[in-house]
Amino acid sequence: MKKNFLNWMTIAMMVLVCVGFTACGSDDDDNGGGGSKSTTIDGKSYGLGYGFWSAAYGNLYLEFSNVDLPNLKSAPSQVDVLALSIKTGSNVTGVVTGTFDAEATFFSMKYDPNKTTFGAAAEGDVKVTISKNGSNYVVTIPQTTIYAIDPESGDSEVGKVPFSFNYTGSIVYYEDMMEEGVK
Repeated sequence: MKKNFLNWMTIAMMVLVCVGFTACGSDDDDNGGGGSKSTTIDGKSYGLGYGFWSAAYGNLYLEFSNVDLPNLKSAPSQVDVLALSIKTGSNVTGVVTGTFDAEATFFSMKYDPNKTTFGAAAEGDVKVTISKNGSNYVVTIPQTTIYAIDPESGDSEVGKVPFSFNYTGSIVYYEDMMEEGVK
C-alpha cells in the first residue's frame, strides 16, 4: 500500500508542477464538477465531482477528483483525489460494473507555487460497487475503515479512519493517467 500511495502522490505533484509552470490567473476548474458525490474521510466531506478511468495489465484504474484534470487551465489551489485500483483479471476496455475488491488511495493537498501542503491522506482495501443508471455510473464504497497516512513520510501506521464514498456521474477515459506512470 505504501508504494501505491507514493506513486499517486508523485503523479499528483507532476500534474501540479506541469500545470503550475504553464498556467496563470485564477482557475475555474476546481469547483467540483457535475457528478453527484459524497466522500467522507474521518468525518470530513470532500467534493469529488470528476470521474476518470484508465486500464493496464488487467487492472481498471478509477480516479475521482475535485478538479477536471485533463482540462486544467491553471494550477488549482487545492486538489483532492480518490484513486481506486481494481484487478479485473481481464483485458479492460471500459468501466466494468459489479462488486470488486479494490485498493483505495486518497489524498488532499493545497497547492501554492512556493509550497505544497498535504492535508488528509488515507489508503486501504475496500469493496467497491459500480453500476450504470442511464448514462451515469454509480460508484459506491459503503462505510468502512482505511489507514490514515502521514503525508510527509508516507507511513500508513498512524491509525484507522472511517471512510465512505458515493458518486453518480460520468466517468471519462483519461489516457494521460497511465502515461504519467501509474501501471
